[in-house]
Amino acid sequence: MKKILSIALITITFTACNTYKPDTSGFSEEYKQKEQAFLDDFKIKYNNASTNDEKEEFAFEIGFRNMNLGNYKNAIKYYDIVLSYNPAHPQALNNLAVMYEEMGEIEKALKYEQQLYNTNPTNVEIVGDTIRLLVKNEQFNDAHGVLDTFAGTAEGKNQAEFLSEQMQYIVDEKEKIKNN
Repeated sequence: MKKILSIALITITFTACNTYKPDTSGFSEEYKQKEQAFLDDFKIKYNNASTNDEKEEFAFEIGFRNMNLGNYKNAIKYYDIVLSYNPAHPQALNNLAVMYEEMGEIEKALKYEQQLYNTNPTNVEIVGDTIRLLVKNEQFNDAHGVLDTFAGTAEGKNQAEFLSEQMQYIVDEKEKIKNN
């Protein structure tokens, strides 16, 4: 019986992750119309772009507007285009990590967050996000490694409160998982 319940839970979770769509019901029609107008305009600009830099810029805007409208599938498609022009594009990497985390696809979120981390391992926000996703994926040793690396930097040495909070977070989450 326990095995059947586990299989059912895994199936439900998998299905929910694959059909995730953010709740945009709180958006006003005016907001949705403005975002759609921006989206339509950027699609035209993207199709007419003559340089890779322009294509990258307009693909990012199309991805961003789709994300804002809750169209994650299209947003991901255009952010992938952005990364084909610039594999280290910080906003595209961050937004992909955010969307995949919201969809419950932690490993995919972590993939993009780690790429972002590799471009800027001393940014407090990026370090915190990387640690959070590593912990969600139960990679506690890797989370400690990120924290230790950050602590050894000039920025890290000036972030005693952040370091303490992150260390406590890792310990608390590890304990929660251990007790469940």
